[in-house]
Amino acid sequence: AVVSTQSTGISGNANAAYSHNFPNTPVFETNLCGLTAAKLGKIMKSDGDEETRHVFVMSPPCQPFTRQGVRKDDQDSRSDSVLYLFSIFPQLPRLPDYFVLENVQGFENSKTRGKILEFFKENGYKVE
Repeated sequence: AVVSTQSTGISGNANAAYSHNFPNTPVFETNLCGLTAAKLGKIMKSDGDEETRHVFVMSPPCQPFTRQGVRKDDQDSRSDSVLYLFSIFPQLPRLPDYFVLENVQGFENSKTRGKILEFFKENGYKVE
């Protein structure tokens, strides 16, 4: 069974839709940079035992990678949250088992994507 245990986002409308579809899941309207490795580790530990598989479903912000966003990539502060999250994963007692990462337009050739792919490579993940 798949169980959603938490949602974090900065869009009030998206969070409202998520709350509607998953009424028993806590939704935090905040930037991911406010999440510490200790807090994330605690959330993951409370989710189950060693048999529990942790899957992170993520979407990087599109603005840093599009023409309208001036393609600042990792120099755009809106990229900070996804890069921050990948920087705290190694501090966890156990890495997530899987990641599902949306490929927003322009992201496929970005430095941000390159940094995330480097994390995957360093930690033995298979990328498809």
